Amino acid sequence: MIDHLQEHASEARYGVVHIYFNYKEQQRQRPIDILASLVKQLCNVRPESVAVLEDLQKRSQKDNTTPTEDELYISLVELAKAFTRIFIIFDALDECDRSKQRETLLPMCHRMGKDGFTLFITSRRSADDIQESFRAVPTVDIEANEGDIRSYIDNWLNKNPAVRRMIRTSKREEEIVSNLVDASDGM
Repeated sequence: MIDHLQEHASEARYGVVHIYFNYKEQQRQRPIDILASLVKQLCNVRPESVAVLEDLQKRSQKDNTTPTEDELYISLVELAKAFTRIFIIFDALDECDRSKQRETLLPMCHRMGKDGFTLFITSRRSADDIQESFRAVPTVDIEANEGDIRSYIDNWLNKNPAVRRMIRTSKREEEIVSNLVDASDGM
């Protein structure tokens, strides 16, 4: 999806930015870090927009502080004016810590939507706070079918001959693969 949007972005003057959330990197994915990354990504797309970033930096140096979430958000909105449309993709939002990240990110997402940003958010269904927050928003359930998951596991095993040999010698290959498919829960 990101590739498709970026393919058409320059001709349509779209801004396409994205964040992939990883539970192992939660310390580096605080809401303020997310906003800083989005601002940086937009500046990289339209280098002429760097004046917004320079203003932010001057204010921070003058006050000897780092930019606040509000300042970064205002900069994001200002940068968006250089584009006809902004797409923000948040992939795996459920990987964020519920209290340390999502409590701030979810209202921020709604604010972005109200400010004209187009958001695409992926998450597991098990994240009930995310489900509740976006209950009035159109959703699409995407789930891998059993054949796709089996194919993925088979390809992975073919790339790891030592693991495949170990599984085959155990004479329990089908049981192991079936358990992996079941445990994937459509992911």
